[in-house]
Amino acid sequence: MQDSTGGLPRGLFGGYELICLLDFSSSDQSMALKAIPKSCVAKGGRIYNVVHEVAIMRHLRHPHILRLLEVLTSRSKIYFILELARGGELYARVACGCLPEDLSHRYFQQLISAIRYCHSCSIYHRDVKPENLILDDAGNLKVSNFDLPAFPDQIRGNDLRHTSRQRCSPRRATTSPETEERREGERDGSGEKGE
Repeated sequence: MQDSTGGLPRGLFGGYELICLLDFSSSDQSMALKAIPKSCVAKGGRIYNVVHEVAIMRHLRHPHILRLLEVLTSRSKIYFILELARGGELYARVACGCLPEDLSHRYFQQLISAIRYCHSCSIYHRDVKPENLILDDAGNLKVSNFDLPAFPDQIRGNDLRHTSRQRCSPRRATTSPETEERREGERDGSGEKGE
């Protein structure tokens, strides 16, 4: 087994994770490794997020959702062994300029297919953005990073998300906490993130 980037971006993602390539030469199989320091998970209050990300990704099986193959732990880290998607983030492609219309249409269809599947499983991603959309070797889109989900048991009749992470007010089930905090900051006139 070799540990290299193999063309994958390597470094911190989401402020915590280290991504690298696992290349098993004996089986001609390659996978991605996402390493998350346990100290960052505990300090950042992300234990809930990691547990739910594992539960969701183990459950979901769709051609346009990045597949979780295994979860391992050591004293200091949590390791996600993931399906390899060498194409990188969609963000990098979009940052270079506009995509051709036919390619944009294909990505959009793949994204809608993945999101429709998630919703049919009563899972709401809540953080769909180009940084969380990965491309595989064939240029197909894969949805990743299910660490801010909402589930039906967290949604009450008023379509508001109620969880232990909630502080002052409930959040819309389909809105990420960061977006809601920014909106709260804009509403109170401070321009800063609200609580």
